[in-house]
Amino acid sequence: MWCPATPSPVDMRRFRQSTRDEAGAGPSLPCGRCRPRPYSAVLVPRGRPVTGSLQMRRSGIRIKRSFRPWLATRCAGQTVCRRCRLMRLCLSLFLLLWSVHPLLASAAEKHPITPEDIATLDHVDTPRIAPDGQTVVYTLRRPVAGSAKPGPARLWQTVTGPNPQPRPLAHSRDGDNNPRWSPGSDRLAFLRAGSRSDDDKTSAKSGDQQIWIAAPLSAPPQRLTALAGSVTDFRWSPDGNRIAAIVHLAADNPDATDKPAPADAPDGHDVLYMVDAHDGKAHRVAGDDGRFVFDVAWGPEGKRLLVRYADTNTPQAYWYTSHVAVLALDSGPWTPLPHHATAVHPSFSPDGRQVVYGYFQADGITAVVAVHDLDKNNNTVLGANWPGNLRSVRWNQDGQTLTALAFSNMTPQFAQVDASTGRVREGLAFKGDPFDFSRTDNGGLAYVASTRVEPAQVWFKPREDSPHRLTHVNSEVANWRTANVRRVHWQSRDGQYTIHGMLVTPADGTSGPYKTLVEIHGGPYESWYDGWQGSWVNWGQVLASHGYAVLLPNPRGSAGRSPAFALANRHDWGGADFQDILTGVHALAERGVIDIDRVAIGGWSYGGFMSAWAATQDDPFKAAIVGAGISDLQSMALSSDVGLSFMGPYFGDPSRHHAEYAARSPINFVNDVHMPVLILHGEADTRVPFFQGRMLHRALAHDTDQPSALIGYPKAPHWFGHSVGASYRADIQQRVLDWLNRYLDDDDATGH
Repeated sequence: MWCPATPSPVDMRRFRQSTRDEAGAGPSLPCGRCRPRPYSAVLVPRGRPVTGSLQMRRSGIRIKRSFRPWLATRCAGQTVCRRCRLMRLCLSLFLLLWSVHPLLASAAEKHPITPEDIATLDHVDTPRIAPDGQTVVYTLRRPVAGSAKPGPARLWQTVTGPNPQPRPLAHSRDGDNNPRWSPGSDRLAFLRAGSRSDDDKTSAKSGDQQIWIAAPLSAPPQRLTALAGSVTDFRWSPDGNRIAAIVHLAADNPDATDKPAPADAPDGHDVLYMVDAHDGKAHRVAGDDGRFVFDVAWGPEGKRLLVRYADTNTPQAYWYTSHVAVLALDSGPWTPLPHHATAVHPSFSPDGRQVVYGYFQADGITAVVAVHDLDKNNNTVLGANWPGNLRSVRWNQDGQTLTALAFSNMTPQFAQVDASTGRVREGLAFKGDPFDFSRTDNGGLAYVASTRVEPAQVWFKPREDSPHRLTHVNSEVANWRTANVRRVHWQSRDGQYTIHGMLVTPADGTSGPYKTLVEIHGGPYESWYDGWQGSWVNWGQVLASHGYAVLLPNPRGSAGRSPAFALANRHDWGGADFQDILTGVHALAERGVIDIDRVAIGGWSYGGFMSAWAATQDDPFKAAIVGAGISDLQSMALSSDVGLSFMGPYFGDPSRHHAEYAARSPINFVNDVHMPVLILHGEADTRVPFFQGRMLHRALAHDTDQPSALIGYPKAPHWFGHSVGASYRADIQQRVLDWLNRYLDDDDATGH
């Protein structure tokens, strides 16, 4: 139906007649003062070709050259007639509604986030940029909804220019991983398993990973190695002619060492091979003497290696008791560097006279990254007075500075570090929780970063320009009802520290107070970060989408601050760190964010311990969720796969400090539990063994009348990550949501 100001048929005939008049006097409309405009706006169906039109992408409106008077009249006089004013008003309103209706529809289509939504998000990782800076190859994992098995991962590639075009790497297969470019950017090596043909007479088993090379990327890759074992990592030599490969030899492999292994060691041995990068011929260079090799790096001249190793390959050795040594390939002596090394990748300076590596401080908890001068045999700690951690470092071409992936107070950034003084100069800050990056010859950076409203993507930062995104995975997130995310802080009860955290709240227009989950991170020497708050172990987005606020605090003992802050909870788990959490809850309740009558606590690993501990304390918590938590500290210290290296620095020798361990063990205070407790635990957990959760559940059932449940996940390790399928990750989040709905959704309570 047309606007009431639509000209009558008589007016139309007059208008058509006037357009044939060479003088172009125009029609005589009812007001007698209107004439046609030479251009007018008409609605044209989307997709219909119209010459000289302007299309509005969102609404499908196009502006067409026309002489239709019912949409294109103007008054010739000074005063616009009533009919023209009404016509213009109707037209304006109609065009406005038509242009915004896609936006309204888009808002209406946004739906609450489900646990399966989070569990089936695509995951990008290990972005490796070619030295010439032209191409990035990365891993893309796509979980399968409802599957308990990990989703398949494949290699993808994209150019780094302003118009990236991500696509699968030609001939990539499920399971391909760990891509590494040759120094000349002309070959890409990666690991592939299960590719042995029936007529293959080599000693390589069908399930072992071997090195494959694609040259060029579009060509079918060729297998380089056929080693008796599975390649776990490798590095190109500076000239691109050799590859140093770390190989795991299974215990039943006749090529494995016959040295008796420690009783708690995994089967097999980890040795180092030197591989010809052209014909695949290989020989062993390390591992025959009982050393287990974890990492390797080349010297600039190609005659020396940096090797991180230990006398066993247990997780405790990998994380806490390994060493870094310089290995001369021609003569074979090992020159160890001081201190127990961390997992930070070591590397030589461009002139080969210095080494950068990570090692533990004497406290056994905090760690540093340092430059070791091989001539002077001394260390320069990097960022000694900087309040944060250096997660990964790369030498710059000048040999005087390094680029570091640094983390400070919930924010990752790329910093420049002076090798001689250790001074840190802060640089590009971004969001997310990355632990590594790759770099071009001229300083361009490829890395993974997220935002508060979007999961992680691959990004590229040219040396002189601003960063830009290279991937666009998980486009469905645009249709989700994502949460509001912001930083919060409060003063500790003792006034010693400012405590920081992230706050996730519903994006439904409400302002609180909200029913709330306080979620505690693992570690304790870890940290929540600013960025996307949604995963199997971070329940912020799912819960906020269903009306909850989620507080993610970083109490004393967390990473990303000073060493003193990191050590502030030694001998005091559940003490001042717990008070930091409580102070934050009450501070946000006073600000009208948290409904103090409907607050729960939850977390994984150390967060599970803190939740179990909170369940034994007084208000304000009304429910607890214990994910892979420690219930008895002494048995944890004596049974964990990281052994005394983890618990010892916090509480000392468990045999000599029994009382101190007992005083901080939730299992000893079960009688004080006055809230429902949900326990979630992987049955194959060797870090915090499954019996820790079973003990707590049985004690609760025997000594209290509070509801409790133990959910075990078969074959699941401590850190689920991508070791399990989407069904497990979704199940965890669904059970958390159901538990909170059951015990915080009290009809008599106030709030949301």
